[in-house]
Amino acid sequence: MYQPGLKTMHKLAIYLALTAVFLAHPFNLYAQTTSQKNGVTFIDYTLTIPFAVKQALPFPIEYLFGGVVLVSAIGVIVFKKKMILTLVGLIFVLGILLSFLFPDTKFYISDNELNALKILKAQPEGRVLVYEKDCFSCAYNTSNKPAAQAGKKSYIETYSEKNVDINYDFHTAKDSATARQILKDNGIKYVYLSKYGEYIETLPYSPKDLELTLIHKNTNTEIWRTAD
Repeated sequence: MYQPGLKTMHKLAIYLALTAVFLAHPFNLYAQTTSQKNGVTFIDYTLTIPFAVKQALPFPIEYLFGGVVLVSAIGVIVFKKKMILTLVGLIFVLGILLSFLFPDTKFYISDNELNALKILKAQPEGRVLVYEKDCFSCAYNTSNKPAAQAGKKSYIETYSEKNVDINYDFHTAKDSATARQILKDNGIKYVYLSKYGEYIETLPYSPKDLELTLIHKNTNTEIWRTAD
């Protein structure tokens, strides 16, 4: 029986570490914020998986990439297939190159949304639910694509200084009771919605059914608070 050597085990450890990093935050390479008229823009080379793709899969797409790495590492130990490692390495390199080649790397946050984030920041401590959602085909009337529309939601935690849960299950819940339970199970205090042009995030059910209270609303944002 083949016994993996120390060098092979080191390779396996490296790929397991890469898997953990990828699952935690895939391809988060660079971010920079610049002030401009009526808002700010920031550069983000994160490779975002479109919401429509995630919705079509029966499991998180990150598990697919992570599984490829794990299977490749196991393949090296069991079958000595070094080409598998090479292939996986090329996949990672290709992913990074694609993230640099994507046409949309500068994203916009309006003054209205920044003001809403200041209001959220001033609220009592509590976890904020943010939609894991995007719309790559929606039109927009700003020089740069709005960050929310592009699915770049990390700025919400940065500006609000609140713990953010980027969530998929709430806005796709099958009924209001399920949606309320998701809020409860995840310890959610606030629900944050963005809207730019054709891209509009809305509650999945009525505020009454979800037991939510509106605490702020402007052109680009709504902030809802859960029942105490």
